[in-house]
Amino acid sequence: MPIDFRDWSSGAITTLEMRVIDRNAAYMGIDRHILMENAGRSVATTVIERYPKARRILVVAGLGDNGGDGIVAAEVPTLMG
Repeated sequence: MPIDFRDWSSGAITTLEMRVIDRNAAYMGIDRHILMENAGRSVATTVIERYPKARRILVVAGLGDNGGDGIVAAEVPTLMG
């Protein structure tokens, strides 16, 4: 059963804090693709929970690491059916 980490944070994580978290995860052997999949799935799940009646959702993702998270987030609702 997946653990919901969303309630653990007391606020927004800064860019520097996230960079440190990502690097620590990589150092501990967690593949960055797994981090990307988890981030994208969490975003999609949160959006679906907040807007259950939405028929369309626009995902705008820039270049860089967040672009991959955005692609995953866009694919999750399709996979959920």
